[in-house]
Amino acid sequence: MTYLLGVDGGTTKTVALIARSDGTIVGAGRAGCSNLYAIDTSNGALDAAEQAVHTACTAAAIQPKAI
Repeated sequence: MTYLLGVDGGTTKTVALIARSDGTIVGAGRAGCSNLYAIDTSNGALDAAEQAVHTACTAAAIQPKAI
């Protein structure tokens, strides 16, 4: 099965969606700010993105390497 990942990172939130190749969304995750210019370190931005993706993978019942 092929999965696609979309991540929208911003100042107020970060959202990750996982979909099958037919467009059906199978997982979603949300975390805090991932705007590099709105937080103290780039690591914090990456942490938020990683958290959103991890939550989406858990919701989709897949491992991140499946993407």
